Amino acid sequence: MVICAGAAGSLVDELSTGDIVVATETIEHDIRSKFGEPLLPRFESAEEAVKELRNGPASILFRVHFGPIASGDEDVIDADRRRAIRQVTGALAVAWEGAGGARACQVSGVPFIEIRGITDQADHRAASHFRENLNTRCGTPPP
Repeated sequence: MVICAGAAGSLVDELSTGDIVVATETIEHDIRSKFGEPLLPRFESAEEAVKELRNGPASILFRVHFGPIASGDEDVIDADRRRAIRQVTGALAVAWEGAGGARACQVSGVPFIEIRGITDQADHRAASHFRENLNTRCGTPPP
């Protein structure tokens, strides 16, 4: 199994810095098709891994959420783009490299799951919040 773990921006107001999102699916949101409906390749997460994480012990350090994660090659740094991605995908969070990993695993027949920690709200403060929050939950002050 491949586990893609890292940071993400929140696409919903209910997520806070330090919350964890376990992807039930990874959705590639940034294919720019001009001939019709948006192309949104979807990659299901490894069902058994999601099930085990759902049934695992509750965390007292952070909240864990389960739902789709949007993946694309862009920094989401404004409220309009945040809303658009949320609307078209239904995702809880947005990050970069998940769809590439998910696609490679699908082609290779290898189970895949994406797990992300929220560092920012995918808005105009995303760059500074990302830097400030990247290491704070690990006990390391930001650089």
